[in-house]
Formats: sequence, C-alpha cells, structure tokens
Amino acid sequence: MSWIEASVKRPTSVAVAVILASIFGAIALQKTPVQLKPTVDRPEISVEVQYPGAAPLEVEQQITDRYEQALQTVEGLREMRSTSSQGQSTISLEFDWGVEKDLALIDVLKKIARLPEAIPDNARDPEVTAVSSDEDQPVVWSYLYYEDAQATPDFVELTYIAEEIVKPRIERLEGVGRVRVRGALRRELRVVIDPVQLAKLQLTVQEVEQALRRENRNVPAGRREDGRQAEDVRTVGQFASIEDVRQTFLAERAGRRVVVGDVAQIQRAFERPDSAARIDGKDGLSISYFRKTGENVLEVVKRIDAKLAELNEELKPRGIALRKAYDEAEYVYAALENVTQNLIFGALLAAVVLVFFLRSTSAVLAVGVTIPISVVASFILFYLMGRTINVISLAGVTFASGMVVDNAIIVFENIYRLRREGLGVLDAVLRGTHEVYGAVLASTLTTLAVFLPIFFVEEESGQLFKDIAIAIALAVGLSMVAALTVIPCLCARLWRKPIAAGTSREGGLVDWILLGPLGRASARGIEALHAQVQRNAATRFATAVLLSGAAMAAWTLLPSAEYLPAGNRPMIFGNLRFPPGTSLARTREVMHLLEERLAGLPDRRYFFVSVSPGRGFCGIALEPQAGDRVDAMVDEVRRRVGVIPDVRIFFAKSNIFTRGIGGAKDLKLYLSDTSLERLQETSARLERRLAAVPGVLQALSSFELGNPERQIALDREAASKVGLGAESVGAFVETLVSGRRAGRYRGHEFPDEVELRVIGDEGFRDGSADLSRVPLWTPAGTQVALGSVVRLAPSFGPSRIEHVERKRAVTIDVKLANDAVLEDAILTIERDVLTPERAALPVGAGLRLAGSVDDLTRTREALVGSFALAVAITYLLMVALFESFLFPLLVMFSVPLATAGAVLGIRWVGAEFNVMTMLGFILLCGIVVNNAILLVDRTLAGVRAGEAAQTAIALAVRLRLRPIFMSMITTCLGMSPLIFVPGAGTELYRGLGAAVFFGLLLSTVLTLFLIPALLGLLLPWMKLGPRDREVPQETSPVEVQLS
Repeated sequence: MSWIEASVKRPTSVAVAVILASIFGAIALQKTPVQLKPTVDRPEISVEVQYPGAAPLEVEQQITDRYEQALQTVEGLREMRSTSSQGQSTISLEFDWGVEKDLALIDVLKKIARLPEAIPDNARDPEVTAVSSDEDQPVVWSYLYYEDAQATPDFVELTYIAEEIVKPRIERLEGVGRVRVRGALRRELRVVIDPVQLAKLQLTVQEVEQALRRENRNVPAGRREDGRQAEDVRTVGQFASIEDVRQTFLAERAGRRVVVGDVAQIQRAFERPDSAARIDGKDGLSISYFRKTGENVLEVVKRIDAKLAELNEELKPRGIALRKAYDEAEYVYAALENVTQNLIFGALLAAVVLVFFLRSTSAVLAVGVTIPISVVASFILFYLMGRTINVISLAGVTFASGMVVDNAIIVFENIYRLRREGLGVLDAVLRGTHEVYGAVLASTLTTLAVFLPIFFVEEESGQLFKDIAIAIALAVGLSMVAALTVIPCLCARLWRKPIAAGTSREGGLVDWILLGPLGRASARGIEALHAQVQRNAATRFATAVLLSGAAMAAWTLLPSAEYLPAGNRPMIFGNLRFPPGTSLARTREVMHLLEERLAGLPDRRYFFVSVSPGRGFCGIALEPQAGDRVDAMVDEVRRRVGVIPDVRIFFAKSNIFTRGIGGAKDLKLYLSDTSLERLQETSARLERRLAAVPGVLQALSSFELGNPERQIALDREAASKVGLGAESVGAFVETLVSGRRAGRYRGHEFPDEVELRVIGDEGFRDGSADLSRVPLWTPAGTQVALGSVVRLAPSFGPSRIEHVERKRAVTIDVKLANDAVLEDAILTIERDVLTPERAALPVGAGLRLAGSVDDLTRTREALVGSFALAVAITYLLMVALFESFLFPLLVMFSVPLATAGAVLGIRWVGAEFNVMTMLGFILLCGIVVNNAILLVDRTLAGVRAGEAAQTAIALAVRLRLRPIFMSMITTCLGMSPLIFVPGAGTELYRGLGAAVFFGLLLSTVLTLFLIPALLGLLLPWMKLGPRDREVPQETSPVEVQLS
C-alpha cells in the first residue's frame, strides 16, 4: 500500500499527524530566538594591545611590528590590517570565508604565546576577540546622569554606580553577554615619586618599581603532613593596606632603612578621563549592553528593561537617572510586526483567490489548510536547524505562503475533474493524485533544488540568504507532503456524494473573468492567438525568437548593482573628527554646539554624544514613524549642523548590517607606501580628487601628521659617560609623565582590585614642571640633570599609523550620497581617480579599492555561479523526470522570460538591485518552470496516448490554464504585501519580492505562447513511445468554455 493510499484509508492517523505537527510547530516558533537579521559570523579576529603613554611611532615599532611578524603565518589568513595609535595597537586579521574560526583563534593564541619576551614590560596583555555580529553590536544603549541639569556631576559616584551596581546586575541576566561603560573614572593607587628626593637617596625609578613588584606577592611553599592532618604552606606578602605599600623596603643608606614612603606619596586617585558623554544636554556615562549569540533579542531587551526600571527606582532618591537612548528591540518589533502582518495579509489574499476560484467552502478549506500546515510545521525543522526568527526568514515564509497552495491546487483540480466524470470517490482520489504525482514532484524538486547552491555561498550574503532559502524550502517541501496526503484524505471525505457531469463552480469574480462573458471573449482571443502561433513552422519560430529576444533585450534595463540595503531604522549616527592634539575640553565645546544646532529638530526623541580627544560619535533617535523619511531627516541634520571650524562631521542613517554609520555604500581606499611624507601628500591629493566625484559626499583620510609631541632625544655621548642608556632614560621620563604599572593592588581601601602605578607629580603632565631640570641618579654614582643627557624639542608626529599587509598605509573613507549607486560610483572612481593616480605611484606603493567593493565583487561572483548552478540542477532534475534531455531544455526557456519580468518589475517599483534582489533571480529558476512543466507534461502524455501534436498542445493549454492561473495569482498575491505595503524593514526584501512577483507574472502569461510554439516546432519531428501513464480527458470546466 502506497503512502498516498494509506493517507486516504487512515484519516485518523492523518489528523493526528497534522495536530501533532501544529502543536510542535507552535512550540518551536515560541522557542526559536528572535532578532532583526540573521547572524553573520565574519571570519575576523581582532588583537588589541594597550601600551599606556606610548606615542604611535613607539607603538608601531615595539608592539605592532612584532605582533604582525608573529601573526603573518597564521593559516587561512587573507589580509592583515593594523592601527598604531596613542597607547594602543589594534590588529585585524581577516580570514578566507569558510575557515573554521575557532581553529584560527587557537592558532592566533599560540603565535601570541611565544611573544612575551619581545614585548615591553609596560605593555598590557593582548585582548584577542573573535565575536559574531550579534555580540559585536549593543542591543541597548543607556546614559547614567544627574536629573538636575544645573548640578555638577560627581563622576566618582557615577562611576561607582555604573561599575559596581549597574554592570554586575545586568551582566548576570540571562542572555546578556557583556556591559561596557564609557566615560568612567577608573580607580588606581598612585605612588607619586619625588625625583629630587629619589636622586638624593641615590635611587632610580626602576628600583622603586622592582621593589613594589617583588614585595607584592604571595608565594606558595608547598604542603606538609604531620601524620594526621595535611595543610598548605604559603608565604603571604601581597599588599593588604596602603601602609604596606608605604613601608616597602628599597635600600639602606647611611645605616637607615629607606622605604617607598621616603621618596613618594601614596594617593588614591582615578585614571585621567579620556572620554565624555552627554544625553540631551546632561553630562554622564554611556553604558552599552550586548547579548550573547543565539539569544532572543526581544527577551534580552525585556529583561534589561525590567532591571533598568528597578535600578531607576533605587537611584531616584540620589537624583540620578538611567535612561535608554537606543533600543534594538523597538525596530525589531516594528519590522517583525510589519512582516508578520504582511504574512497574514498575503495568506488571506491567497485564500480569497481560492474562494473566487473554487466557489466551495469545503474546497477552500481542503486547499487552504495546506497554508497553516506547511508554514507552522516548517518551524519545527527551522528550530532543529538552529536558525532564528528574523525579518529575512519571515519574508521567506511570506513568499512561501502563496506558493504552498500550488501543489494542493493541482491535486485538488485533478481529483475534482475525475469525480465529475463519474469515477468513484476512492478511484478518483487515488487516480487523480497518481496522475499529477510526477508533475507535483518535479515542480517541488525544481523549487527546492535552486536553493542548493545558496548553501555553498560562504560570504556574508550567503549567511543572510540561508534563512530565506531554508524558510521557503521547508514550507514548499512540506506543502508537497500535505498535497499528496492531506488533500486526498480530505477529498475522500468531502465528495462521498456523486458530482453530476457538467456541474460547475461558476459564479465567482475570477470565474466570471475566466468563464463568463468576459472569459469567453478572452478564451476566443487566446484560441485565436494560439491558432496564429501554431499556423505553421514560421509563425512558431517567429514567436519563439520574438519572445526570447524581447526577454534578452530587457536585460539592458537592469539597474547598476548595490551591496546590501541599509534599512530604514529611525536612527541617525554621526562621526566627528578633530585636529590632532585637540583637548577633551574642546570636544566638549563641540558637543554643546551640536546640541544648540539640533534643538527643535522634528521627530527627535534623544540626542546623545560620546567624545574622546580627537574623535567623537553622536546619535539622534527619531520617533518610530519617522523611519520612512529618515533619508530626508539626514539631509536636514546636515543642513542644520553646517560647518564647524576645524571639525569634520559626517551624518548618515543607521545601517542594520553594519556597526556605526554608513556601511552598505561605504568605499575604502587603501594607499600603501614606505614613506610617511609621500603617504601624506598622496592621501591629501586623493581626498581632493575624490571630493569632486559626483555622488561623493565626503572623502576622509586616516592620515594625521600633526599630533603635537615633545621629543626627548638622547645625547648618547653624554649619557654613556654616566652609564645611562635609552631604556633607562626612557623609563624615567615615562614614569614621570604617564606612569608605569607596578602590579595590582588588592587592599581593603578599594572594593576591587586596582592598578598600582608609579608616577610623577601632576606638574609633569600639565607642562608646569621643567623636565630638563629634573635630577636623576646614574649608574656612575653621580647625580645629573635630565637636560644634560637629552635634548628636548617640540615636534609633530602622526596620530595614528596604519598597516595593510605589514606595509604602512592610509585608509581613505569615501561616503556616498543616499541616491548614489554603488556600482556606478566604483566605475567612476576607478576611471577618473585611481587609474591616473596608480600611474604616478612609485615602485613599492599600492592603491586599491576595498570595503563594499570587495563584498559586492565576491558576492556577485558567488551569485552568478549559484544562478548557473541552479539552472543546471533544475535542468538535470527535469531530465531525470522526463527521461529526456530535449524537453527539459524547452521548459528552461521560461527562465529568460521570468528574468525579463524581474528586471522590468525592479525598474517599475524603484527597488535597488542589491544582493537580496539578486536572490530573487535564483528563486525564479525554481518557480517559473512549474507552469512549463505542467504544459510539457500534459502535451507529452497526450502525444504518447495517440493524440495529434497540435491537438495535444491545445488541450494542454486548455486543461492547465485554470491551475496555472490559480497558482500564479495565489503566489503573487501572497507576496504582494511585501512589495506594496511600506513599513519597517521593507527595504530588505522589497527588491526580492518585486523580482519574483513580476518575473512570475510575465513568465506565466508568455509561457502560454512560447512553450506551445517550441513544442509545435519539435513534436512533428519526433516519435514518442507510449508510457504507462493515464492521460487526463479534456472535460475540465475550463475546456468546456474554451471549446
């Protein structure tokens, strides 16, 4: 007994299976994580090393160069970039897509583990991170501030609250990965040395540091047993109080013990602030909250909101508020609600079409039940595969909602036809299902097969595509199972009574169009057109050439390519760049100025800003309803802010696929050279030329030669006479100015462990103390002034030094206008700027485009290959099903017609031709061939049964017209809300929907003429043997009216 027969004879088992699938589908839907977009795990690892007090040149030479030398041999590394800035080195390792990132991380850690001996002692341990896109972007930003705008903020209190109350409470919440605080004052214990007293007692700063490190230790001594009891033995020397630090022994001079307290003061202090934050004109701290990978963003934000509300109640008596400035869940809710409404609306439209066509409540229920069964049951597999509910996956479900009834319509229509012919209910159900089994299987497999190449695309776009591909594939695959089991089972129960011959379901609007007066006129038109097409070989050939040629010509209208859509989140971000050496006080002034100029901005909810010396970041949260006009709001913000002297500002809407501003249309130019002077000159020239390119809003070079510095050059001859060298003098100056770490302090005066820092008086940092007159004790046993062994001179140095593949480089960020087309901008920049500049570069220098250029190029190459593979797979599947290499080739002629419709549709709705839209072309390959399969399958069956070729072709069109149009209309209407209903997140799938909608629409109409024309050309020249296959008789309602 076949599984089709089993489903008919065991309705209770079928009902139980449907109920269980619905229950577990609902449970899976509830448990599947929810987020805005699919998780994209870029193959990147970051290595960050802090080297406090070091200038960019020192960071480059002593940190970056050494780390790069060790890391250049990591397996699978595609590109290595680095930035050496004040006190910090950041190295970014980009691997080939497909590299196992966990193994790459282990390899990186092994390379780094061999480096400690080559790294300066004052450099901190490296932070190696390999996070996904989920962990890299905060789900909530909040600001901690005093509610009274006139009050002077106590940052010590705010820091304590942020670090000791807010951070630990939020981090222990389920799903929260980490919490980051900016603008805080970090505690430290300072040993403020007196260089005069130090020299007088014939001591050096190195001896102070060594003593503190040596004495601040607990040393394990082993374990002893007395026969009855065992105990651990350890020497306790770690500092427990400030007095312990003060009494640390240094040396003995003139019979007297010299301790740290004799040459230094011990102070509880805070690290120098390096950032500031404000929200709506109030100073405070910025706190960002990150979630763990795979956690439900809506649930995580809900937990954070509840805890923030609880914390606000506790902080209210102190006059302190903890206010949200950004919440990803708001946009996620809006986007998911919009696509969910579109899903429901699309499903209802598909159901309405079924009502109009079928004109029977029982028939509509029989066919329409496949929508909830297929969609809900698909969530079971979706959950088991570890996917997430997001805008992309729900868009896929919406697309599928109109497609899942296709198979049910085919099976239902064939069963109904046989029942009208007088067959018994069981015979009609089994024979009707078996007759179309091959066509249903073929159409389903071709739809599923086109998604196989997607799983081999490893780039970022491939990870985005997987969710929509899986969603559609699961729903369509399950719809086939439902069509071949549930539909026969229901039909066997619904049509126990005989259906009289000639009974028709006419009366509906669509039936009136197809079968009434208008339908008869349309039928006569179709019959006349077919008669003209099939008149002779010349007309058939002309039809085939004309339609195929027109399809190819439509490709000339294809828009230039973009990468990924930016979305329409109601959020605007801005980047600020200040001249090198700009103080934190000056950046605060700019903060106030921005607040004044943006006061009264329409739809503004919050304005927040965070700055550090030389750089800043700001955000404008808009009202939710402003999402559809966020591009216009960006232009308004740029107009209001205008020009601020010595400050470069760029505003752009938030991009949902990237962190910060810009992203999808951002270009980067990498300029490499061995000479810093040439880098400065060439990058400045490139900035000017790029700014003149149409569509470029701003070109900003990362090169900043002009960081004020005071160079201390060692007089080697004078220094050598007293036994001093570069290392000892450098350590002395570093200690006085920025301080050097001497370990960690765990005393009772602090709630947690803090830095123990040896440092000079404040005068050495604010410039009031004269470094040249500072005395120091030398190895020669003499005391000299620092100015006698060094030369002090003001100078300028780079504020940051970048490397690309270990070569010094400059990055030029190119920001494009909202209406600029990425592909056009790339071609213009290559032709007008880069080609002439490359010709003038010296040997060893390089210049190339990167950023979205690389992403677009790699993705387009991958998708072109995927499209070709999808076509090949579809063709080969049909070869196996038709047992012919020729007839599947005829079916494939429907693909160019569909792509032509897709191009015209994209143009008509004004959608971007981005990589999401490109996926629509791949999806079309598996959908549009279904109609052609029905025509070819019926025609071949008729010819093998002895019908004349032209008769078989005409009958195939007549018999399959109704299911073809029902299938097309339900599919198109099911996805139509995704195209024509605006709202949050629609930019992500609008182009994809337009490509499928209009491609299917045009292909369905033209396939009715192209495929019969091609069949008419070939069948007279071929001999087809009989196959064990029943041929549907031409007595369907459609045929009755057409004949």
